[in-house]
Amino acid sequence: MSFVKNSNRQMTFNDSTLDLTAREKNFLDKSGATYFADYVFPNINEELFAVLYSYNPASRPNTPVNVLFAANILEQDLDQNDDDASGGVQFSRN
Repeated sequence: MSFVKNSNRQMTFNDSTLDLTAREKNFLDKSGATYFADYVFPNINEELFAVLYSYNPASRPNTPVNVLFAANILEQDLDQNDDDASGGVQFSRN
């Protein structure tokens, strides 16, 4: 597996936050999700983990390290087990 930095921060046309009601948007703004998305997630230095991956560009690219690392942070913060945390990452609406 080769290392590829996750530089995807652009919203998509079907982003789940575009269809929120005013009440849901208010709830989202008051939650820790906005802070996490704006400050924690982009500051995870993926380059530190590049040495763990192949230097062969022909190999399959890695799962974004910042996604894995963020999932681990949330897993610990929410006191979840590995199955709950990975299910939340795999089946979240993005």
